[in-house]
Amino acid sequence: WILHVDGSSNTKGSGVGIILEGPNDMMLELAIKFDFQATNNQAEYEALLVGLRLAKDVGVKKLRCCSDSKLITEQVGGSYQTKEPQLQRYNLMVSHLTSSFDHFQIEHISRAQNVRADLLSKLASTKRPGQHKTIIQETISTPNYDSVAVLANNPSQPSWISSTWQYLTDDQVEYVMNEIHRGICGMHSRARSMAARVIRVGYYWPTMRSDWKAYVQKCKACQEFGNLHQLPATTLHSMQSAWPFEWWGMDILGPFPIARGQLKFLIVGIDYFTKWIEAEPSAKITAVNVQRFTWKKIICRYGLPQAITTDNGKQFVDKKF
Repeated sequence: WILHVDGSSNTKGSGVGIILEGPNDMMLELAIKFDFQATNNQAEYEALLVGLRLAKDVGVKKLRCCSDSKLITEQVGGSYQTKEPQLQRYNLMVSHLTSSFDHFQIEHISRAQNVRADLLSKLASTKRPGQHKTIIQETISTPNYDSVAVLANNPSQPSWISSTWQYLTDDQVEYVMNEIHRGICGMHSRARSMAARVIRVGYYWPTMRSDWKAYVQKCKACQEFGNLHQLPATTLHSMQSAWPFEWWGMDILGPFPIARGQLKFLIVGIDYFTKWIEAEPSAKITAVNVQRFTWKKIICRYGLPQAITTDNGKQFVDKKF
């Protein structure tokens, strides 16, 4: 299998173009627009990640990836060192995905050899909000004024759109929805993700998005255990401290990219009155490390606080702490 990827970033937006070519002239094309600002290098990495996930979902075992970004191909190949923290995280995700293939190779090609993926990425980056996402491609062999032109409203003559209307029946729709949402490989994803997965495996029906939305709303497991806000809206209350270093808030951030000494977490404390921040990197987030941070960074410097607010994590509810 051959994967062509390209990312585009301009003043109108950012997007990626992906082309996956397989045996028997099989070709999958994707044009995806970002709803967030991205640099050129970030867009190139996003294109590579989307392409790798697509190849993994299709079941590809041997993959050759082509990109016109010299930086990305050399960083993924190991010839260039990745110094920027954001690109380091991208590089780590790419390494994790490529490990699922039996054979993976990435090579740099010229922009002239990557024209199709480049056009798809520019098409996605210039898409306006609210526009339809369907792209119909067809070759017209004769001018429309020619007498032998095919009319779309002629039922006796085959049309280029005939194969598009091979929808699933109602029973088949129900089976596909159950299998993808809560089958052996189901993850109880949301409606938009489910619709994308249906299209990816080759199924389609006209009311697909609205059906998925209604299906997810009726799923008992999604309503009981989904990440939804069940509490009613209430008025926000400000947290006020009477004097400096009386009331602290503490939390643990991470994991971040691994630094020297295997440091990848950050223990943070902030005073509610002065907004003063105390922070300390840590390799492990244990109750002992949190206790040592509290004693060394807060109590020994500013005295015993009257209150410490936490999220009741295991490290903060430990008896020793």
